[in-house]
Amino acid sequence: MTDSKKIFEDFSRMTNGAFETMGAMRQEFENIFRPYIEDMLRKLNLVTREEYDVLQKKLDLLSARVNELENVGQKKATQKTTSKKTAPKK
Repeated sequence: MTDSKKIFEDFSRMTNGAFETMGAMRQEFENIFRPYIEDMLRKLNLVTREEYDVLQKKLDLLSARVNELENVGQKKATQKTTSKKTAPKK
C-alpha cells in the first residue's frame, strides 16, 4: 500500500510541476509575442467595438431617414398622378 501511495504522491508532484511549468511558459509566450500581435492588429486598421456600435447607430438613423424620404417622395408622386387623372379637362 505504501508503494502505491508513494507512486500517486510522486505522480501528483510531477503533474503539479508540469502545470506550473506550462503556466510559466504561457506567461513567457504572452510577454514575447503580445507586442508583435498587437502591432499586426494595429496595422490591419481594425475598429473597436465601441466605434462599430457608434457607426451602426448612425447607419440605422440614416437608413430610417432615407426610408422616410422615399415614402414622402412616393406619396407626392402618387398625389401628382391622381390629381392629373381627376382634374377636369378644359
